[in-house]
Amino acid sequence: MRSSVSITIGLGVALSLVLSVVLTGAAYGATDEEKCAAAKMKEAGKYGFCRMKAEAKSVKKGEPVDYSKCDGKFSKGWQKAEFKAGGACPTNDDEAAIQAQVTADTDALVTALGPTPPSECNVLTQDCPIGSEACFINIAVLDPVFTFCANVQFPGNTQGDPCDFSNGCAKGYGCVLPDDNPNERVCAFHCDAGGGGPTCADGPGPAFECRAINDFWGDVSTAPADLGMCVDPLEFP
Repeated sequence: MRSSVSITIGLGVALSLVLSVVLTGAAYGATDEEKCAAAKMKEAGKYGFCRMKAEAKSVKKGEPVDYSKCDGKFSKGWQKAEFKAGGACPTNDDEAAIQAQVTADTDALVTALGPTPPSECNVLTQDCPIGSEACFINIAVLDPVFTFCANVQFPGNTQGDPCDFSNGCAKGYGCVLPDDNPNERVCAFHCDAGGGGPTCADGPGPAFECRAINDFWGDVSTAPADLGMCVDPLEFP
C-alpha cells in the first residue's frame, strides 16, 4: 500500500513537471512585425530619456546641451531594428520623423520644467536687483554675449582662481576662458576697457592691466567694446 502511494505521488509530480514544460513552451511568440514595433518603441523611449539627461546636465553645470551621444545611439538602434526585421516593421524609414517628434516632446518638457530665463544685466555696473548678488556672463552662450543675475556660488573665487560655472566667481569677476589658455576657465575681474568705469585697481590691484575681453575670447565678437577683463601683463604680455 505504501508503495502504491509512492508511485501515485511520483506520477503526479512527473505529470506536473511535464505540464509545466508544455505550458512554458506554449508562451506567446511575437511576430517579426511586433518585435520590430516593440524595438522601435524602446529606442524612442531611450532617446527621450537621453535627451532629458543631457538637458538636466546643462541646467546643473551651465554648459551648452550636447545631444551627440543621444543622436548616435538612437540612429544605430533604429537602423538595427529595421534591418533585423527584414522589412517586416509596421513602418519603415521613419527614423527622422520619430526623432523629430521625440525632440519636440522633450523640448516641451524642458520649457515646462526649466528655470525662468534670467534677466540681462551689466557686468560693469553690477545693476542686478536686490535678491541677486551679482551680474555674470553666461559662459554657455558666448555669441551673442548674454548676461544674467545670479547668486555667487560658494566660495566666490577671485582673480586667477579656477571656475567651472558662470557664477563661480565673486561679484565683479567673471569665469573666462582665455584663448591663450584653452584648457582651464579662471576668474578675472571685469574692468572698463574704454575708461570711466571700474578699473583693475578696484579688483585684483593696480599691477593688473585691463584688456578688451574680445582679445581673449575669440568667439565673442558681439561683446561691447568697453567690456574688459584684468590680466597679469607678465602672463599675457
